[in-house]
Amino acid sequence: MIEAGNPNRGDPDRWRPLIMSFSKVYGLAAGPPMGSTLSRIPQDRYRSPDVDAARAAPVRSPAA
Repeated sequence: MIEAGNPNRGDPDRWRPLIMSFSKVYGLAAGPPMGSTLSRIPQDRYRSPDVDAARAAPVRSPAA
């Protein structure tokens, strides 16, 4: 949140950070964490194909 009258300064009294842990979003509000819409998407839909290629590649041993 921006401080009133100063567009280059944040107002720490209005700032409410969120932290995402796996599929739950936590904030400063009391009560249980909020759900995430990201948790409803199958992981393979947003994972890069490079991940599967790296897992399929042979493991190289360090040079001696």
